[in-house]
Amino acid sequence: MSDPSPTTFATADYPLRPSSLPLLIRCALRAAVMHSDADLPADAGGVATDTGSAVHAAVEWWHATGDADALAKIRGTLGAKFPRADWDDAGRFVTPYTLDPRNAPASVERCEVPVALTLPAADNDPTGESIRIAGTLDQLRRDADGVLQVWDVKTSRTVGGWVLLHNHAIQLAAYTLAAAQTLREQVEPGGIIRAYGYRVRGAAGPETSPDGIFFHASWNSSSSLLLLDAVRTAVAVVRSGKPLPGPGEWCQWCPLGGLENCLLRARASSLAVTP
Repeated sequence: MSDPSPTTFATADYPLRPSSLPLLIRCALRAAVMHSDADLPADAGGVATDTGSAVHAAVEWWHATGDADALAKIRGTLGAKFPRADWDDAGRFVTPYTLDPRNAPASVERCEVPVALTLPAADNDPTGESIRIAGTLDQLRRDADGVLQVWDVKTSRTVGGWVLLHNHAIQLAAYTLAAAQTLREQVEPGGIIRAYGYRVRGAAGPETSPDGIFFHASWNSSSSLLLLDAVRTAVAVVRSGKPLPGPGEWCQWCPLGGLENCLLRARASSLAVTP
């Protein structure tokens, strides 16, 4: 039975996606309204979103088959799934990726792995209910010691690798702990693969394994628990029915459409917003 009340937020019936966690930390109000308001339109994405999805699908195919025509195969089989994708642009990511020796097909043990994580509620959570996070991680690679690492390919072209790593640190931490809990073995954060690094002006050829592509996480799985304490605290705030707005540049991508809309929707959703 559907129950989009604040107390059901991030429960087993309404799990959080790891990719949603950075925005949850930035704006708890957005997360609360998105959970409670069934009339909000789903985010259909755009050219960048579909192009990134096409790149990920082609990379997965590459690691599974070693097929040099991975992108063409994906376009032929899944093209309708990514109707807004710029396939020429996707090729500018995929081709150099396949030429980098660090990305040889066997370098990745598994791609697109469904994982789930259960976290205890924060001490101030009014429900006391466990927090459920579920999603599909990008890549699992093994390091020189045979330990699994979580890596994520990013196609963003507007920010550098260090910023990408920090922007997605909460997401990477969640995938790391979820993988360990799901697979029942040691898993550590690997980092971010900034695929646009192959395309920047003056970049060395991908066959030389250039710098500026692999950005390694500077924390381990134990520190990932500390990072996710921020999620536990934010969930407690949402479940309390008193989420706070966190406006910023991310408002331009939010389906709520900025403060002029989200504050009104919050009141309509019976969330505690000061008059």
